Amino acid sequence: MLTRVPEEIRLAEKAIDFDEFFSQEPLKFQFYYGDNNQAEIVNTIYLEDGNNPLTLYLEVFNDSEQDVIFKNSNSPAGKLATVQAGGSQAASEKKCHFQLRWEKDLGLKPSEIEIDDKSGQWQVNYDEEFRFFSMYFLHQSGLTLKPNEKIQIGFSKLTANNRTVKSSNVELLYGGIGLISTGTANELIEEQVSSKNAVSVINHLRKTEIPLQFRVLGSNAILNDGTTQNTLKLKVLNSPLSNNTRPILLLNQSSKFIVSFEQGDYPDALVTQISQLSSVQIAVEDTNSWASDHTAHSTQWSFTPKINQLTAGQGIELTISNLVTDSASGLACIYIDYQNIGSYPDGRLVIPIEKTPLLYSGGQVGIGTKTFDRETTKLKVNGDIVLGKDEINKKFIFHCRTDSEGFLQITHDKNDNNWDWDQGITLKRGGNVGIGTTNPAAKLHVNGGNAVISGKVGIGTTTPQAKLHVDGGDAVISGKVAIRTTNPQIDLAIGDNDTGLKQQGDGILAIYTNNAERVRINSDGKVGIGTSHIDSDRLVIQSAANEKTLRLIGPNDFGVGAQLNFGDRNEVYLTENQDRKLLIHADNQITLDSPSVGIGTNDPKAKLHVNGGDAVISGKVAIRTTNPQIDLAIGDNDTGLKQQGDGILAIYTNNAERVRVNASGDVGIGTVSPTAKLHVTGRIRLDDVPVWDGSAAYDVTWGHGVGDDRYNVICREGSSERYKQNIMPLEDDFQKILTLEPKAYQMKEGHGNEDEWQFGYIAEELDQVGLKSLVVYDRSGRPDGIQYKKMCIYLNEVLKNQQNYLERLENKVNELNQKLTAGQ
Repeated sequence: MLTRVPEEIRLAEKAIDFDEFFSQEPLKFQFYYGDNNQAEIVNTIYLEDGNNPLTLYLEVFNDSEQDVIFKNSNSPAGKLATVQAGGSQAASEKKCHFQLRWEKDLGLKPSEIEIDDKSGQWQVNYDEEFRFFSMYFLHQSGLTLKPNEKIQIGFSKLTANNRTVKSSNVELLYGGIGLISTGTANELIEEQVSSKNAVSVINHLRKTEIPLQFRVLGSNAILNDGTTQNTLKLKVLNSPLSNNTRPILLLNQSSKFIVSFEQGDYPDALVTQISQLSSVQIAVEDTNSWASDHTAHSTQWSFTPKINQLTAGQGIELTISNLVTDSASGLACIYIDYQNIGSYPDGRLVIPIEKTPLLYSGGQVGIGTKTFDRETTKLKVNGDIVLGKDEINKKFIFHCRTDSEGFLQITHDKNDNNWDWDQGITLKRGGNVGIGTTNPAAKLHVNGGNAVISGKVGIGTTTPQAKLHVDGGDAVISGKVAIRTTNPQIDLAIGDNDTGLKQQGDGILAIYTNNAERVRINSDGKVGIGTSHIDSDRLVIQSAANEKTLRLIGPNDFGVGAQLNFGDRNEVYLTENQDRKLLIHADNQITLDSPSVGIGTNDPKAKLHVNGGDAVISGKVAIRTTNPQIDLAIGDNDTGLKQQGDGILAIYTNNAERVRVNASGDVGIGTVSPTAKLHVTGRIRLDDVPVWDGSAAYDVTWGHGVGDDRYNVICREGSSERYKQNIMPLEDDFQKILTLEPKAYQMKEGHGNEDEWQFGYIAEELDQVGLKSLVVYDRSGRPDGIQYKKMCIYLNEVLKNQQNYLERLENKVNELNQKLTAGQ
C-alpha cells in the first residue's frame, strides 16, 4: 500500500522550483490492462464497481536512440530533511527517477493503491496538491534503460471513482534533479521533461446487462403451409432503464448485429431445411445508418453501423421477406446476435415466432392463405371445411371441386366414414342448384327425392317429382290464392276465407285468423305477435289484459316436460324437468348478463349474491379468466389455488406450484414436504430481520445450530448492550494473529469461479495456531469459514500493545534526550 511523502521532505522541496521544461522526451509511457505482457486495453481506467479490480500496468519505455540511466539514489541529490514514516528511503518530488501527476477529477484513492509484487525494486510514494496528486518512483539500486527497453509496474485498486469524467490527463515528469542521465557520456537531464497521455474512463466490461430490447412490428405469426412467402418486421433498440446513467451505446466498425434462424426437423425449428432460407431477404430500414452483408447460401445476415452511437430509443429496423416454412405449428425462434455494442459482452436476443396454419390480420382470417381478394372478405379458406360434432358419422363437408366446370358441394359422411358424393347440395358455377345431383342442369334440379305439395305438379319439366315442380322459371300469381276455400279475403286464404297470409306493405307479411292480424313479419325479418309495432327486437309478443304472454305446457297439461329449445338440437334449452323445478341447459356455456344476480334473495348486493344456503362448485373456478387449469384460477388460467391431497393446499403461478400448506399448517416454499411452520428451500430475502448473534456466523450471520434447529436462522447482528448479557473482557493470545500468512488461491469446481484468483486466509491454519474463536466450523466440527469481520478485534489488541510499546520507547528517548541535554 502506498504511503505519503513525509512532511519534512514535502516542506523542504516546496522551496525549489523550475521555470523551464526540457523540450525533448526520451521517455514515453502508457497504461494497459492485459495478461502475459500483452496490452489488451490501452490508456483506459475502469470505474470502481465493487468487484475485484484488474491489474493496471504502467509501461515506461525509452523512445530515444540513447541509453537512459536511472542513477543510484545514494548519489548526491540535494540535502533531505529528517523523516519519520518512509525515512530517508522515501521517494519524493526532489528524489525520484520520475513521477506521475494525476488530475483529481478521476477520484483516485491513492492510499488504497497497491503495487504488484512483480514490479521490482521500486520505492513509490505519493503527495497531494490542490488539483493534482503525484506518485514518485525511485529505483532502489538504479538501472539503465536501453533504447526500446521498458519498465513495467503493476497496480491493483487503481480505479476511477468519478462517473461523470470520461477522460483525464496524466503527466510523466523526470529530470532536473541529478538522478537521470542519457547517452554514453552520462549527460544529466538538467531540466525537467514532461510527457502527457490522456486516459479514458469506462465501465468494467462485465458490469451491467446491455439495455437492448426487440420489438415485432405487427404480428409475429407466419403461415407454415410450405408455400406462403411470409414477411416479418423486427426492431432492435437501445432501451435503457430510467436509472441508467450511461444510456448511450457506442458503436464502431467492429460492432455488429447478426440474424440467424432456428433450423431442424424438430417441432421448435423455424424452418425444416436450409434450402427454405435461400430466397429469404432481410432489408434494413435506415440505410444511411446501417450497412448489410450476406453471402449467398449463407444462413446468417450481418449488419454493421455507419453511425458511432445509439442513443436511447435508437436502433435498427429490419424487414424479413420471402420466409417459407412447413415446420410444425407452435413457437420457434429468430436469433439476433450482437457483438461489440458499447462496452458490454457479446450476447443474443431470442425473438419468438408463431407458426400457424391460420392467420388473423386486420379483422380478416385466412386459413391456408395470407392474401384476401377484397377488403370486405372476413374469412378465406384454401381447402375443404368439415363441420361435425365428433369424428364418427356426424360430419358435413364443404368441398370445392375443379372438375365439371367447377362447383361447391355440401354433403355428409356415410356409415363407413367415407363421404357420400352422390348426395347433398351442389352449387354449380353459373347459378344452377342441385339437390341429390352433382351436375344440376337447371336453376333448381332436384334428383333422387320429392319436392311435395300434396301431389305432383311439374312446371318446366316433363317428369315432375312432386305436386308442384317448378323448373327453369318462376311461379307468379297476380291475385289472391285460396286453398280449400272459394272466396279469399286475404292474399292467401287457407281453409276459410280470412285465415292465412296477407301482405301489409312492401316486404311486410301478416298471419291472419278470423279476419284479424295475429302475427306480423317485417321486411327486416322481425316478428310481432299481438302487435304491429316492432322496433329493434327480433320477436315482440304483446298480451292483452289478464293474459299470459308465453306459456309452455308439457304432456298431460303439466309444466313437467315442457321445453324451450334454441337451435334444432338439445344443446341449449329451458325446461321444467321436475315438478316446480326449472332446468337451464347449455352444452358449452351459460352467461347471465346483469349488474347483479341473486340466488335466494330479491335484492342482490353483488354480481352474484347467494343467500340462505351454500354455493357448491364441483369443477374448477375462474376469477377474471375463462379456462382455469387449477381448482381456483385468479387473473389467468394457471395462477391461484389447487388442492394437492386431503387437507393440502398449494398456491400456483404460471402453472407451477410455488407454496404448499399441509394438513398440519406447515408452509413450504420451494418444497412439497414442509417440516416446519415455514420451510423454505432456496434463497430468502428479508428486508427486516430480528437482532441475533449466532453461535457461528457467515457473512449473512447464519448459525447452523448443531443439535438445535432453533438457531437455523438468517439474521442481522446487533452490537448494542441491549442485546447482550454476561459481558466480560475477552482473553486470548491476540499475538497469534501475526503468525498468519495470506494465501492466493482459485476455488474448486462448484464453489466459485475456477479461473479467478482470490486471496485470503485458510480456516485450518487459524485452527492449528489456536485462533479457534475466529473459525466457523461445520456440523461435523471441521473448519469451514473465517469470521473476517471479527479479525479486526484481534488486530486492534495487537495495535494497542504496539502503541503501548511505542509510547514506552518515546518516553525512554525523551528521558535520554533530557540527560544528554543536561550533560552538555
